[in-house]
Amino acid sequence: METDVFNIDFFLEPFRGVKVDFLANNGNIGDMLIHKSTMTLFSKFNIEVNIVNYNQQLSKVLFVSGGGNLIDKYNYLLNRLKQLLRKYNEIIILPHTYYGKETALFLKSNEKKFKIICRELNSYFFLKQYKINSASLFVSRDLAFYMSLEAFKMKGKGELHAFREDIEKTGALLSHKNFDLSVQIKVDNAPFNLEFWNTDNWEEYLTNFIEIIASYSVVHTNRLHVAITAALLGKEVYLYPNSYYKNKGVYKFSLAKMLHVRMCTKIQQSIYVILTNIKNIISYR
Repeated sequence: METDVFNIDFFLEPFRGVKVDFLANNGNIGDMLIHKSTMTLFSKFNIEVNIVNYNQQLSKVLFVSGGGNLIDKYNYLLNRLKQLLRKYNEIIILPHTYYGKETALFLKSNEKKFKIICRELNSYFFLKQYKINSASLFVSRDLAFYMSLEAFKMKGKGELHAFREDIEKTGALLSHKNFDLSVQIKVDNAPFNLEFWNTDNWEEYLTNFIEIIASYSVVHTNRLHVAITAALLGKEVYLYPNSYYKNKGVYKFSLAKMLHVRMCTKIQQSIYVILTNIKNIISYR
């Protein structure tokens, strides 16, 4: 079964020159990358954006940040959508991964109000299982792919190990050199805030994130946006599974044609870590 794939322009062009509300997604530095790219795209179409916090509404159209928050492991966006649903005539969820019964049933029960954009086919077919109307369901690339990182490109050296240590980890072995930079980067005098768009310094975190990845030549990770950033920078990338289908899905949909990016297995992650640790022990002797 095939489905049409849409460029993000299809969803933004009708709102050229229009003011819209935007619901941002809290999260890590990967979410900052999506946010930065989204704001750049809105600017391209001269769309005036009002970021909705908890009391202001300037439009009857709500765009919702892309990402991976609408799954059963998180509740931030789903709870906010439940609070805001009645206020809007149209809600457009930018390219997202969807997983979990509660999310699917909520979207199904309100499908006439939503444009639901999936960033991979796994989510699309997952939601189709809940009989969501095809007129409300779309597929388009993760918005991070629209970022231009040319200014950050450099040769780099060495290998970056950036594996998750949170609820999306898989149980595969971790290197003692593991640096989960999506959540472990620090900026002087700037504590990290999950609702980063309310702070003045969030782009410092994002810049540090990109520069660290750029400084390496090879990247091993199961952080999706570490892999996407590294791929856009031209690095040799080894992407491993997270705890559900997100990484495999985005790889097949958007990364598989990039010859410098490979999808690996959880077992390969453990083997790689063991061999790396042995190599490091030998080199220390």
